[in-house]
Order: sequence, then structure tokens, then C-alpha cells
Amino acid sequence: MRKLFTIIIGLTLIFSVKLEAQKTFMEGDIMSSDAINPDNFNEKLFQDVLVYKINAYMDSIGLEGFEIHDFFLNPAREHALIMSETGEANLNGRGSMATVRDRLVFAGGTGIGAEVVARANIKVSNEYINYDDLANQTFEKWKDGKYSKDLLSQKYFFVGISGKVDKSQKKIFTSMYMGNYASFISGSGNALELSGPISVKSQGLKLYDEKVCKKTVRKMPNIVDLQEGLSINDKGEIVFKYNDLKKFRRFIKASKDGLAVDVVQKEQFNRCKSENFADYSKINIGFMTKKMFSKKIYKKNIAAGEGRRNKVTKLEVVLGELPAIFEPKDIELNLMIIKEKYVCHNIPQSWVDHKIYDFVPKISLMPDTILPAGINEYAPTATSSELNFRIPFEQGKFNYKPEDMKPVLSALNEPDFIINKIFIEAYSSLEGSIAENAVLQKKRAQSIVKALEENQNASIVDSIITAPNLKDLQNDCKSTIFEEVCDMNLEEAVVYVNSKAKEMEMFLENHRYANVTIWVTYDIDGEKEQKYVLAQFNKAVEAGQINAALTIQKYILKRVVEGRYNENAVSEMRIPAGRDYVGLNMNKIWLTQFIYMDVLDEDYLTKIDDLNKLDQTNIYVDFNDVLCEVILTDLDNERTQQTLQNRIDKMYNTSLRVDLVDLLNIELQYQIMDIYKDSLGYDHPSVIKTMDKIKEIIHIDELTWENSLKLASVFINHSDYGYAIRLLEPWIKEENIPLVYLTTYATVCSKVDYKVHSNNFVYVLDKIRKKDPEFFCDLFKGDKLSVQTFVNTRAKQIYCETCKK
Repeated sequence: MRKLFTIIIGLTLIFSVKLEAQKTFMEGDIMSSDAINPDNFNEKLFQDVLVYKINAYMDSIGLEGFEIHDFFLNPAREHALIMSETGEANLNGRGSMATVRDRLVFAGGTGIGAEVVARANIKVSNEYINYDDLANQTFEKWKDGKYSKDLLSQKYFFVGISGKVDKSQKKIFTSMYMGNYASFISGSGNALELSGPISVKSQGLKLYDEKVCKKTVRKMPNIVDLQEGLSINDKGEIVFKYNDLKKFRRFIKASKDGLAVDVVQKEQFNRCKSENFADYSKINIGFMTKKMFSKKIYKKNIAAGEGRRNKVTKLEVVLGELPAIFEPKDIELNLMIIKEKYVCHNIPQSWVDHKIYDFVPKISLMPDTILPAGINEYAPTATSSELNFRIPFEQGKFNYKPEDMKPVLSALNEPDFIINKIFIEAYSSLEGSIAENAVLQKKRAQSIVKALEENQNASIVDSIITAPNLKDLQNDCKSTIFEEVCDMNLEEAVVYVNSKAKEMEMFLENHRYANVTIWVTYDIDGEKEQKYVLAQFNKAVEAGQINAALTIQKYILKRVVEGRYNENAVSEMRIPAGRDYVGLNMNKIWLTQFIYMDVLDEDYLTKIDDLNKLDQTNIYVDFNDVLCEVILTDLDNERTQQTLQNRIDKMYNTSLRVDLVDLLNIELQYQIMDIYKDSLGYDHPSVIKTMDKIKEIIHIDELTWENSLKLASVFINHSDYGYAIRLLEPWIKEENIPLVYLTTYATVCSKVDYKVHSNNFVYVLDKIRKKDPEFFCDLFKGDKLSVQTFVNTRAKQIYCETCKK
């Protein structure tokens, strides 16, 4: 029978769930409703009842429950016995088994796991309580006490429980050990079968420490996404990139904070006929590169500076070289986060199905590309033009090569072109004979034509005029000691100059040149198009043709997004300041952020805010200004919240698309909610208010999987993957749930610590396999889910049965 239960996830979000009637257990001839016999306490019955009650509660709040695993029974029995002897219910052990980790290692595991303990009275008013009451009493202590954090953490999915009666036979001491697939050592002894080595030295680094590491996620909420910054360059170097240096410096700042890379061989996990080879008792799984602490990270930052100040705002650092024995296609790179020499995180690759963005897309800056009425879309076509330039001559030189022409043509700052026709006026200074100069002028002109032809790889129809440069000489000599030449004819001037050539060289050197006129057709084939289009844009801006410039800029934007134009298409835009140019400058800012993948920071806020002050009627600039304010401003002040809300509400009455304004509105609500949800919980009044507003914006008025997916996408967009999982989980076992829902859930699991260890993850993988085996197998081909997912051996089994036939 279909049952309903209520999940309050954060705040008043109600889902269809299941309520179950009280269940009675039986072990042998003893029922859970029977009174406990202290001389014959039935541990198996107690374990079954307690796990059932824990799981029923966890199910009611949208969490996945536990599965009993024999591995955890022995350490539970041993510690329960110690507690019954000492009369103290705590996590302290004896000697070499002093800690929970010690006891799990002694049991033959990695040490990963947790323990919760309890002491309960089993004799009340001279009567013994039953197993159901004991389970209730024990669980209530855990649920509301100090052990609730581990119990409800969703890191662990296996348990083993033991209860021991004390000497007085009035109390039961209970130990419950919890763990996951990483609690087990697998593949020991077969390291030699691997293609590459596994590091055995720790380099002085230490295992995870809760006290040190718990702050990392608060300081870097999207910490799991940092692994995406790892890559291997053409030199075989392992490079880490992050696009916000300022934020990263706040995260990795102490002298013993740093990074390393764990190179994991895929064959450690994907060999279907062998056990996995992974020892989670170590700080690394595979080959570990040399650690790099903070000082060296920032010293070796090779990220380029940007802007007029050449400011370095990103991080790009080589963390080491990939050993030659490894092929990039055969390995995965895990990012190791080090805090105070403790390895707090060893992050494998992860991936979220991008189809989720069809429901609620990620928000970003918006370009101003709406063209005024009557303005057509721009498309580049080859046009012709007349270009004029001057080539100075060296004295006596007449042989010009193609390379001599390149700097001349480059100085024109014109796009690539094809020369159709040349007209040259070649002049020489007057030293030497008239006949010699005429020959020299002709040779120079012909040499220039030939050099230009060779540059263009084509014959050019040309016209050449040569002449001695008497006119410039006479103009330059006015009011000088050589002024008498101003009244001479050509023959007289030649004689005069030859008699004073050395003294007059300061003038003569300026009289040897060619004025060149070329008629060209611009070349826009292939990569040459960018330079041409950019020149057209700059000419339109210079001429004050704003609408023409906007339509060209819109075309540039399209080409940049397509990847056909590079960063020069943006950096070489010449746009003045002023109200008329606000839209063009906004688009340049948009393009800059897009190309360099910058985070929105105070510099962007300042630039956009300045544009908004120049023109408060530009709705795109206003949208972007509010977005920056929402992301970067301290929203703890209710007055600030309301001011931004008012600005957003006004946008609904503009020509902006409603769905885009909705995204901005959702962003405001989320940022307000983010102030309170982690520290004060999802039931804080401000969180409830903002969540209700988000549900209103995305029109959640009934409980459907579509609405669950919409709401989850809001949290996925903000890297709050854990909460997204809780929103998605109630629907995964519905019969007709679509593939996109399942793939979203499964891939988001890869972003949440230990969620790939869960049975729900395996359940959904199996449903994906049945619906689309090809898509399922594609998830593990290298660029999506990590093969380390197969730490969950049930997931590995499904993969091997489906994809390795």
C-alpha cells in the first residue's frame, strides 16, 4: 500500500513519503515485544529492532538508512563489553585500541567509520523492559544528543550493533559502528599487477582530522569543484587553475596549507575480474606528487596579468610532472587539499548532467544586444578601400624585399587585404645627376611594386610617376642659410646641392620617399575575418555610428561564444567613455568576463555601477548592476535586501524577459537564505521566507517530480549538492520518473562526500542502465563520473555486467 510521510527539508517543503505501522520482530522464539532476559540477551533481535527504528526515522526526514554488515559486529561487541565492565558509555578504549579508528583498523579495516554508544536502564520497577522499548530509549538518546551528527551525516551506510548487559543486570551498554565501502581494505597484495607505482611515503602529511578540516567547506563551499581545475598540459605537467586568486588565498593561506595530486590508475578500480586496489587508511590512493605549500604555490603562479594594470587575478600553478610510465587516458587526477599538514580532502573528478540547466539555468551577466528598430543584423562582406602611405628611402638604396614592406603595411593598422592596383609617386633628393636620379627613382618604384606583389602572391597593375624633389627642398630651405636655392630652377638647384650635399643632408634625407596609393579588397577568409570585423567596429565607433557599432559588436559576441574569435576581438575594441557608449562598454565587460572566465568581483561591480550611473535607463546594465550587488554586497541588512528587491520587482515591468528577471530574483533569495541556512538551519524564519519566495518564483504549487527538479537545480547552481540530493531523493523510486531526473540524481551524488557508497545511488544507476544502457556506459568513459565510483562494488558489478560483456 502506498504510504505518505512528510519531509521537511530545511523548511516546510512537503513530499509524498511513507508511514509504516509498528513492526514486531522475532528471533527464534523471542519477539521484540517480549521482556528482556538479562541472562539470555538476544543481540541479533536487538540489532534488527534498533536498525529498523533508526531507518524509519531517517526515512521520515528524507535521509537514507543503514544496512547491517558483519564487518562492524566484532568491534561493536568488543567495545560494548568494555563499557559494560567499566560502567561508562563513551568512545574511549584501551591501549592500542584507544580510538574508534584504532578499533576499526584492528578489525582489519581502514579505520574509516564512526561509533555511537549508549547506556540504557532495562529494569524499571523490578520489571524488565522489552526490546522495542530498549531500541526506542537508545535511539532517542542518539537522535537528540551529541551523536546525531555522525548518525545523520549520510557518510555511512553500513552498521553493526552490539549490546552487553552489565554485572548488575540492570543496564545495557550499546555500541553501534558505522562505515561505508571505504572502511574495507581491498586488493592488498596485488600492487605488482598495476602498470604504475603506488606511493607509500606520506611526505610528512597526516590523515584527516575533524577539528582541522571541518572549516574547509565553510571557507570553500564548492570545494568539490576545485578538482575541475586540474589538467595535464602538452609538456606532461600537471597544472592547477582557479579563477579567483583572492578567494583562494583566503582558503590556502597558512604556511602548512597546500596542494598535492593523487594520480589514480583506472585499473585500480575498473578491472571486472579483480578486486579494487585501494587502501583508504592512507592519505593517498595512487601515486602522489610532491606536496606544495602555500608560499610556493603563490610564488610559482604563472597566471597572466590582465587589464591596464596587468593585475594577476587568477591562479595557475604547475603542481608536478606526470611520470612517463602513466598515460593520461589511463589515469585520473585527484586534488589533495592540505590544511596544517593534514590531508583534509582527496577529491576525485565529478560531473553533473547539464540537462539540469534546462530547468533553472545558471545566472550570469547579460549583454546589451537588442538592436533598434530598422537596424539589420550585421554580416561581414568583403569591401574595397583606398589606402595611402609613404615609404622613406635610404640614400642609394633601391632594392626592396617583401620583408621590407611588412612593417610598412602593418603600420597602416588595417585588416588583411588583397591589393588590386598601385599608384606610386617616387621622389629623390637632388644630389647626383638628374639622369642618375631618374634611374634610381624608377628602380625604387619598381622594386616596391615587386615586393608588394610577392607579399600578395599576385601580379598587380601599377602606375609609376618619378620626379626629383625640388618642391620639398625649396620649402624646407626657406629662412635658412640655404634660402637662395628657393629661387633656382632644377638644373641650378642640382648644381647647388651637389656643392653642399654634406651640409644639407639633414634636409635631403627627408626628400627621398615614395607616396603610395593602393586600392584594396579586404580579405575576410578564415581567421582574417576577426581583424576585419574589429576594424569595422572601431571605425563605426570613431564615426559616432552607435547603432552600426552595436550590430557589429553583436556579431563579434556571437563569434566569441562560438570560439571562432579570440581575446583580441575584445581587448582591441576602442570605445570611449560617455553615456552614448554605455551599451557598447557593457558588452565589452560581458565579453571580457566570458573569455577570461572571471568571477564577478569588486572591479566588475565598480565598472558596471559606473555605467549604471551614466545611464540608468539601460535595463541590461541595471540588471547586471543588481546581479553584482546581490553577489558581492553584505545582505545581512534588511534595508539592503529590500532595496535590491524593489529594483528587481521594477524589472518585471520592462522589456526584459520574465524568466531572466526570475533568475535574478532567485539569486537574491538564495543569497539571503545562504546567510542563515548553514549556521541557523533551514527552519530559520528568514530561510523559510526566502524558500517560499523561490517556490513562488518557479511556480511550485503542487508536489511533482518536475517541481522537485526545478528547486534542486537552484541549489545545484550554487554548488549546494547535498541539499539538492535531499530534494531529489523522495522521487527516485517512482515508477515513471524520467531519465533526466535519474541522471541528475546519480551525477549529483558524485559531488557529495560518500554518497556514491549508498544503496540509493546503486538503485538509480540500475534504473539508468535499464532505461539507456549506452548512456549508462558513457558515464564512465573518462570525462564524467570517476572510476573511483566503483569503490561501491555493487555499482561496479552493474557496470561490468552492462558495459564489459
